[in-house]
Amino acid sequence: MSVTTVDGIDYGPLAVLSGTLRGDHGLDTAPVPVGEAHKPFYDTRVFGAAGDLNNAGRQTPFVCDKAGTIAYRHRAVVQSEAMSYAQSTLLCIYNSTNFEHTDASTLRKVS
Repeated sequence: MSVTTVDGIDYGPLAVLSGTLRGDHGLDTAPVPVGEAHKPFYDTRVFGAAGDLNNAGRQTPFVCDKAGTIAYRHRAVVQSEAMSYAQSTLLCIYNSTNFEHTDASTLRKVS
C-alpha cells in the first residue's frame, strides 16, 4: 500500500512527489535559424504544500518577439521516487514551417 498523506493532507498518487527531485540527463531540442540544436540539461523541482499561488507563464523576450506558440503538450509519469516528463511546444519561428521544441528528463527524489 502506498502512502498518500503528507503532513496530514491526502495528496493521493502525487504524494510520492513531495520533496526535491533532480535530474541530470535532460535533452532540449530547440530551433536555430537553420536546423535544430540539441543540448543536455539538468533540472531540479521542489514539490510541497501549496498556499496562495501566482502562476505566471515564463517566456523569454526572444520567444515573445520571434515566435508564435501553436500547441503545447506536457506528459508526466510519476513512479515511486521518480518522475519522468516530456513536453513539446509547436512553434512558428524564423518565418518557416512549424518547429516542435521538446524537453524531456527523468528526475529522482533526493530529499
